[in-house]
Amino acid sequence: MRKTRRPRSAGTSKSPRANDAEAEFVTRHVEVGEHAGVRPTWVPLGAAGILGIILALLPSPIEAARKKPAPIGVGSRQPPIPQPRPTLATPAPNESSSEPAPAPPQRSIQTTARDEQDVSKRCLADLETLGVKFAPAASQRLDSRCPVVTPIDVSSLETPAGRIAFPDKPTFNCTFALQFAGWLSNVAAPLVRVHAGSDLATVTTGPGYVCRGRDGDPLSQDKISEHASGDAVDITSLGLIDKRHIAIADVADESNPNHRLLMALRPCGYFTTVLGPGANAAHANHYHLDLGVHGNSASYRICE
Repeated sequence: MRKTRRPRSAGTSKSPRANDAEAEFVTRHVEVGEHAGVRPTWVPLGAAGILGIILALLPSPIEAARKKPAPIGVGSRQPPIPQPRPTLATPAPNESSSEPAPAPPQRSIQTTARDEQDVSKRCLADLETLGVKFAPAASQRLDSRCPVVTPIDVSSLETPAGRIAFPDKPTFNCTFALQFAGWLSNVAAPLVRVHAGSDLATVTTGPGYVCRGRDGDPLSQDKISEHASGDAVDITSLGLIDKRHIAIADVADESNPNHRLLMALRPCGYFTTVLGPGANAAHANHYHLDLGVHGNSASYRICE
């Protein structure tokens, strides 16, 4: 096909590069028209026209914004879900470890002995504060088959109602002696003053510590008396300052003037075991008091 050119106006000039671009565009435009069966009409375009066509072919800013991926979390009602932490492997309970578990610390015999010494020192100091007169237990009274923790011989007790003597000088372990002295000072002495009209002067107790079985039976592993550990006392009578004597056996006679006093003296709140007249034949003439542990819960008490 023969191409015709219109003459350029005077004074108009283009660079060689612009001329080549224009010629190429026109040639393509004409070829497309010929294939379509339409004879194209050549229209000269300047540089501005070519630039406009190029810009028209480019996507608009709005379309570009639509195609641009939105940032994470924008346009979604749900926030992004974080990745879960990796689970640390935990050995099953039945898996055996190569290293054995550390054993709990063992308490040494030396530490236990030191603790017992500290407890004994505090107990003896409390006895002195309470007004108890005592001395280390006489060796001839002790039996190796029945050991006693901190054995002492008690001779007297100073109370607000006066001094109470123990003619038998009973042997107790320190803990029991402290409990016994507290009951006498806080309960027994005031009760005797109120009911008998006289102060308590003496308490007959027997030896206290005796290495034997219960109820006087021979010593055995199954039935060991609380007396065998210095943890019990048998009170047989009370002596008053006015020289009167009150036998514990009198509690069984309701007509006896000392019956109410003896009933009030039953110290079931101070001791775990209280046995007296009426309990059995072995306790027909005295009150047996001890701090023995009864039952699996160690809270069971006996008061008869």
